[in-house]
Amino acid sequence: MGGEPVAVALLVVMTIGLWAFGKIPEYLTSLMFFAAAMILAVAPAHVIFSGFASAFWLVLSGYVIGLAIAKTGLD
Repeated sequence: MGGEPVAVALLVVMTIGLWAFGKIPEYLTSLMFFAAAMILAVAPAHVIFSGFASAFWLVLSGYVIGLAIAKTGLD
């Protein structure tokens, strides 16, 4: 089910380091993380990409908050 713990830890540390120091664009770092996670088989695909399933709720809540800010005049 899971990959080697050392490989997983190294992948996570490298990804966080690239995000923190900004040596390459953040979107590219994220894409490299997903690609490496799939190649190293650290978890099944449905687990790796499960965060995208909740994107609908993120967009919906942002829309509602945006409407509330516009309605109250805080924009």
